[in-house]
Amino acid sequence: MILKDFIIVGGGIAGLSAIKAIREQNQSASILWISDEDRLPYKRTKINKHIAVGFSRDEFALVEHDWLLTHHVELLFDRVIGIETAKHELSFKHRGNLQYHKLIVAIGNKPRPLSINGLSQDMVFNVHNARQVENIIRSTSSSRTYMVVGAGVEGVETADQLVQKGKKVILVDRNSMVLQRFFTPKYAALLQDTIQKAGIQLLLDVHDIDGSLGESVIQMNGQQYDVDTVISTIGYTPNIELAAASNIQCNVGIRVDEYMQTSAEDVFAAGDVAEHPSGEITCLWHAAEYQAGWPE
Repeated sequence: MILKDFIIVGGGIAGLSAIKAIREQNQSASILWISDEDRLPYKRTKINKHIAVGFSRDEFALVEHDWLLTHHVELLFDRVIGIETAKHELSFKHRGNLQYHKLIVAIGNKPRPLSINGLSQDMVFNVHNARQVENIIRSTSSSRTYMVVGAGVEGVETADQLVQKGKKVILVDRNSMVLQRFFTPKYAALLQDTIQKAGIQLLLDVHDIDGSLGESVIQMNGQQYDVDTVISTIGYTPNIELAAASNIQCNVGIRVDEYMQTSAEDVFAAGDVAEHPSGEITCLWHAAEYQAGWPE
């Protein structure tokens, strides 16, 4: 069985930062970087901002193929489906098992499920990865009216992009103002005015959404709306299933100590999936970049 010195699972900024930190300390160790997507690892925060104009396959790549070759990093497109921590062994969806000396789990988060009574999941899109956003872009050829659920940063950006595509957009949130986690009422009111002037219909304090009235009909707070496509931007939750199934201690995220070590020997976690000793999960790009340091 093939043994790698370092295996990094997850094609985000935490994984790349770990690789850079390793290479600063060790130029000869074997490094395998695993992504379960179909393209070079990329900057996720860019994709929903480019719905209006689209983007090429590797337009937002974090590194180029030449960088990987120069730094002797092997990139594998596959999904890890199991970790045998006692054997230091990974199993994959499409290939045979591999062994690691050190393992870094940086698989980020996943969208919170949007549950609306009677609504077909075929109508619901997310903006979590490039493939999902590409599906939204393709949908604009036939969909006229979009409902974006969740008026946080991602929801506001997505709604704005769709309006730029000439679509009718309804932006919905259960809170009484947009970006409630970040703004005071004064500044939220200014943004809400800008949103509405851009042509976005803003519905706040929405607590009752029903999709059981028929195809393309959504009822919210007793009022009916014609909607072709629903986009969920209601937030994310750490992607802990792989670690939990491997008996690595998890709470909301994968529990780590001050050195990003998990409960399993030689297994580290970083980025949006990691829960720190304080219980904090940062979910910030630069925090993920900082966390993925050299594992002693």
